[in-house]
Amino acid sequence: MKQPYRRDQPSPGHQPPATGGAGLPPHLPAPWTDPADADRSFERDLTHFPQPVTTLDFAFLKHTVEHGLATTVPRFAAPFRVELRRFWTRVYNHEVLYCEPQDVPRLWSTATREAFAPMLADLERQWSDAWLPELRSAQAFWAVFDLAAAGDADLAAHLDASLARVRRVWEIHFEVVYAVAHAWSMFWETYSEVFEGATQLDAAALVSGFDNLTAEAGLAVWRLRDVATSLPGVADVVAASEPAEALARLRATPGAEPLLAALDAYLARYGRRATRLSLGAKTLLEDPTPVLAQLRDAVAQPESDPRRHRERLAAEREAAVLRARERVARYPRPLRAEFEHRMRQAQVAVRLKEDHNFIIDHETTAAVRAVVVELAGRLARAGALHGPEDVAHLDLRELRAAAEALAAGRKDDEALDLRDRVAARAAEMERYADVAVPTTLGPPRPVPPQAARGAAPSAGTLEGVGMSAGVARGRVRVARTFDEARALRPGEVLVATSTSQPWTPLFATAAALVTEVGGVLSHMGVIAREYRLPAVAGVTGATELLEDGALVEVDGLAGVVRVLAEG
Repeated sequence: MKQPYRRDQPSPGHQPPATGGAGLPPHLPAPWTDPADADRSFERDLTHFPQPVTTLDFAFLKHTVEHGLATTVPRFAAPFRVELRRFWTRVYNHEVLYCEPQDVPRLWSTATREAFAPMLADLERQWSDAWLPELRSAQAFWAVFDLAAAGDADLAAHLDASLARVRRVWEIHFEVVYAVAHAWSMFWETYSEVFEGATQLDAAALVSGFDNLTAEAGLAVWRLRDVATSLPGVADVVAASEPAEALARLRATPGAEPLLAALDAYLARYGRRATRLSLGAKTLLEDPTPVLAQLRDAVAQPESDPRRHRERLAAEREAAVLRARERVARYPRPLRAEFEHRMRQAQVAVRLKEDHNFIIDHETTAAVRAVVVELAGRLARAGALHGPEDVAHLDLRELRAAAEALAAGRKDDEALDLRDRVAARAAEMERYADVAVPTTLGPPRPVPPQAARGAAPSAGTLEGVGMSAGVARGRVRVARTFDEARALRPGEVLVATSTSQPWTPLFATAAALVTEVGGVLSHMGVIAREYRLPAVAGVTGATELLEDGALVEVDGLAGVVRVLAEG
């Protein structure tokens, strides 16, 4: 493979500016630990990490995400990889290209696609016979280990084994991600050739409405509602309780046992997820408050039934497939066969996009979190940390060294002298918690015309990318975090930087969705269509430009948000 070409690499004879080219805001110190970063281009990862991240979480990202990307590049001839940085406690991405920038699309659609050809020949079999068994093996590895009963030495060894195992899991993650992206792009190529002037939303109609773990988990909350409303007085307790108090009140309520049993079953199946991707975030199994909040919202909507929405979506998909086949029937047999194959692979890809995220991003992170939580408790009891929560401010190297020192009984080991560095890093998190940081750093990057969307020229209108068709009106509810999203009331328009899988039940409560990032095949786009929720993505600055209480109209086909009245 040729040497990396950095997107911000200067042309011959270029002289960098004397300031280092960083263009940093005056209220922020230079964040570089590598001086070369001062002249590189970075973009904040608002899709996955809109909030500050801790030292431990960033170390875990380097260990998993960056490693997974770096491993996939040479194996599948990808023309780029991504390096991660943590500036002012936020995650930034830097693209390293292995070709000239203008050659990326060609190499992505030729060399990389060719490398993935065996997988794309039968994506369902690749998942069921190769990827999924390996993921299930990893889950079993964590499930059978008794953390509480393990000695310190066994726990330290298990931590090392877990970190090795999770690296391979994230290699699979990016194999799936790249295969899914190619399956969709190949289908879209064929679809757009046959249906001139069609949009990606038109093509998405042929791959929507299939079962996946995310949609399954969302619908399961509404089945909890059905149990609650079938029990005399129990739904009233749910409706009248603050979510944090609901579980205790239900346990004291006569006749609530069937709902409590159903909740336990829900958490056993879907609870190994958190509201954000973080080793520090409690899972729903540890703290079911978000589920109880969503249950309360569901109880408040007795006439709503997302299952009927999905049934209609599946029927609409089959009708769209039939119309497409009638159109394609005019073409020669080879093109008809190619269309069918690529459509089937795209249908599988949309499901795998959600299922792999559910299993890898959420359940695997939860498994590693359990190991870290057990070790953090022991470090706190040994006096290395003020409390177990302080483990969030260690990196993986420090965590492993502390585990080894604890296992060896070296109480005075420097590896257990952690309190001062933890305090300094906690202070850094607090210092930057509410500080505005730039979205991009360094030399400007070329932006494709279709991506240059944001505030429209006309006052009172914002433009983005239509993710899910439909038009809806409602009052704005801005939610930068899941905790803020809990305040969403039925009929409001949810406005967020991005959303993740545990937000899914909120889609049945919202009238529409507006996000700052995302696209047609993003998690948000896929699930919004599953819920028949009008949705627009890529609305730059939406959480700042739209105020709580403002009346807006969301057109999910046109990708437009119109402000009808200020909040």
